[in-house]
Amino acid sequence: MRYRNPLVVLFACGLVIVALGLIKLKQIQSAIAFAESFPESSETVELKEVQFKPWKEERAYKAEIVAAKEIDLVTEVDGRAIFVGFESGDIVQEGQILIRLDASEQVANRDALNSRLQLANLQYDRVRRLFDNGVASKEELDLAQTLLTSIRASLGASDAVIVKKTISAPFNARAGLHNVNVGEYLKAGTYISKLVGTGTMLYVDFSVPQSKDQTLIGDEIRVICGAASDNHLSAILIAKDASINRLSRSIRVRATLTDAPKKVVPGSVCKAMVSAEREILVAHVPSSSVLFDPLGPYVFVLKEASTDDSAGFRASKRRVVLGPSYRGERIITEGVERGEKIASVGAFKLREGILVYKFAGEPRSAMTFPTHNE
Repeated sequence: MRYRNPLVVLFACGLVIVALGLIKLKQIQSAIAFAESFPESSETVELKEVQFKPWKEERAYKAEIVAAKEIDLVTEVDGRAIFVGFESGDIVQEGQILIRLDASEQVANRDALNSRLQLANLQYDRVRRLFDNGVASKEELDLAQTLLTSIRASLGASDAVIVKKTISAPFNARAGLHNVNVGEYLKAGTYISKLVGTGTMLYVDFSVPQSKDQTLIGDEIRVICGAASDNHLSAILIAKDASINRLSRSIRVRATLTDAPKKVVPGSVCKAMVSAEREILVAHVPSSSVLFDPLGPYVFVLKEASTDDSAGFRASKRRVVLGPSYRGERIITEGVERGEKIASVGAFKLREGILVYKFAGEPRSAMTFPTHNE
């Protein structure tokens, strides 16, 4: 076997490796050039400029709708129902008889007392004349007077029981549900039904913590009784409790709703929105601009990619502090500056640093979706 110089072999292997490396480098450079020939990925969104507007901070308190006139119908005396003058849900008029209990025994007792009263009057008059003539004693006159007074008192008590046997509507109202039937025996204190006044005025009762109580009689508040924040009513504060609750350290406040819609009924739970005393300037942005992740809310601030208007913008993710929703917009108390541009409709498509172009078409609201023809 002929001997080969190892240096020659190593040199040949090195040439092969260098050649392969140059070929691979050329392939990588070609791939990079091919990739750079494609445009940078981008998204198109609607842009909104941050505007600051005066706003009064509102605090929400759990409130309850209370009827201006509302009573529970309860029997005051025992008796058997002989007349039921209303059905469940009826509109009843003031003075209308609702329930009448059997009072035949009390009527008979009253007739007997009237007879005794007539006899006692005659006896008193007779003793009075005898006393004036010096025939009857003062004791006999006093006994006749006492008997007359006692019978009159018994007659008044009997009349009071008879009156309580008839239950009438104290005001115009809508009756609640009831299960009372003619012939049913009702004990004293039996609940019959509920009457709620038919007027349009309602009360809104809520509690305000002592440390945050800035309410004044005559202030106007917003009352939200539906799921949407723009479904609100106006109410006027009319009264405050005389003292602070010692357990909750809050004070009870009452407002009045006039011309309340029919869908707002007593017993409903709603929100009482109480405004702060002074206004502050805060940013108002579309609801579609605010996004959320596990760390909280954020927006995409758009900064110009270059001085060329056609170059687009770069998206920058920024954390913000939110206030409440107000008339379809979100209030941002911290995180953005006046005049900054933020992404609106389509913001959910963005990520940090992505190239963004302004939507050149006619803006559509966040709740509008394209049709098949678009």
